[in-house]
Amino acid sequence: MDAQTRLALIASCTSVLVALASFVISVITNRHSARSMKEIESLRFGFSRALVKDTISDTHLIASFGALKVAVQLIQRVKDDIQLILSALENSLDSKSAIERITSTRESMFVGFEHQLASLNEQEKDLFHKAKDISLVVERRIKQELAEEPNASCLSADARQELIILRMQLTDIQQLLRDAKAEKFMRRLGNEW
Repeated sequence: MDAQTRLALIASCTSVLVALASFVISVITNRHSARSMKEIESLRFGFSRALVKDTISDTHLIASFGALKVAVQLIQRVKDDIQLILSALENSLDSKSAIERITSTRESMFVGFEHQLASLNEQEKDLFHKAKDISLVVERRIKQELAEEPNASCLSADARQELIILRMQLTDIQQLLRDAKAEKFMRRLGNEW
């Protein structure tokens, strides 16, 4: 075999080896591309799920914030009404309108509790329920006090003291609900970072 034939044979073998190596590299590259595409799709799917989960979580968080805000506002109304009644009776103002107001506020508290129930966790529900019960006790106590003395210009010392204690309990509940809201907010911020 002469040198040209050998060179031609070596060149053709080299070409076949290069073609075979290119084919193997192409197959490996395609496999890696397919894996990469699967990984990218998996990441996209995971990101979409996380985004949906965050959106649902944010929706629940917003509803919870709204419910806590309503609870705090309703408790404040009861506290304001207690103060109004204490002042009204001390200043010989119309006790009938004060009673109507506390009854209206208590009814608002009950309705608010029912409407916000789904957006609160168990601890928040318990706190709101206690506030609702206190609003009922306040209403009953004032009605009882004024039923005994319809023309009374002030509450008895016992009734006054009881209302002041109930108002302080409402303040404590209000603060616990505010703290719950702040804690949720900080937890949410912690998840984002």
